[in-house]
Amino acid sequence: RSLLKQLGGEPQDIADLAQRIAAGDFAVELASQVAQPHSVADAMTHMIERLRAFMTAQDDMTRRHAAGEISHCVDARAFEGGYADMVARLNAVVGGHVRVQERMAEAIAAYALGDFRPDMDALPGEQARISTAMAEVKANLVAVQSEIARLAGAAADGDFSQRGDAARFHHSFRDIVLTQNRLMEVAENGLSDVARVLAALAHGDLSARIDADYHGLFGRLKDDTHHTVEQLHAIVPQIAALAAAA
Repeated sequence: RSLLKQLGGEPQDIADLAQRIAAGDFAVELASQVAQPHSVADAMTHMIERLRAFMTAQDDMTRRHAAGEISHCVDARAFEGGYADMVARLNAVVGGHVRVQERMAEAIAAYALGDFRPDMDALPGEQARISTAMAEVKANLVAVQSEIARLAGAAADGDFSQRGDAARFHHSFRDIVLTQNRLMEVAENGLSDVARVLAALAHGDLSARIDADYHGLFGRLKDDTHHTVEQLHAIVPQIAALAAAA
């Protein structure tokens, strides 16, 4: 009787309860528990309650993080001893992942504004995939920016023969460089055609024409060049007639 009182239940029930707790089954109850405070069964019941509370707090944090509340942590003050230590370690692990996400968000926000100065912190182990990917994103953005700046500088100097190296890039980055190359090509061809006709006019050749099809400003340049040639065609005979009459 004294032993049963200290145990708070039948020995086999207590043993079964301990085994189920050890197996992670925290939904168990001691059916034959005697309501004796400070008994083994009473202590085990309190232990199960604390484990359930820990699991509930963990589930709540998981749910709130899934809902976007990534700053939420389990309140370690609600626990004591080893349970408080487990909560602190859990919060530390989650906090580490949150800091990585926040750092990624800061870097990406800067890149979105065209500020490529920030670097993603080098991460260890499997997380290195994140820092490697972020470094590649930055490198590609900087490379595209450099190509565009180089082409723009060449165009500003009147050199439209330059082309971006589209083979260095993939997908949309490649399309951006190809678009810039197309712009340089159209500008080079349009201005070259106008320069060719003007050079012919300078040598008295009124037969030169622009055959390519252009639009917008280059189309206007083509039309104005042809109009100039036509005007010269009308003026030259008049000048020749006046010269002959004189």
